[in-house]
Amino acid sequence: MTPLVSVFVTGYLTLSTIGPVFVWAENTVLGGIQRLLIFPLASAANVAQGAAALAVALKSRDKKIKSLGLPSSPSAFMGITEPAISVGVHL
Repeated sequence: MTPLVSVFVTGYLTLSTIGPVFVWAENTVLGGIQRLLIFPLASAANVAQGAAALAVALKSRDKKIKSLGLPSSPSAFMGITEPAISVGVHL
């Protein structure tokens, strides 16, 4: 009788208390790893668009494109890429 009761008590405690703690720890670790992998890729794309807008603004002779490219470049470096996309549209 004692082994049966100890198995049931241990199983209940494992499923009710230890299991949720480890699920939370696993989700926390995996979420951190996903942030480390996804954010650099997204920021690299933003920097590339900002650099392209800056290059177009510096190389262009058209005043309208310069006035669009120069201010949109810093905003693309900070994550807002819509103005940098509009520079490419006006080419």
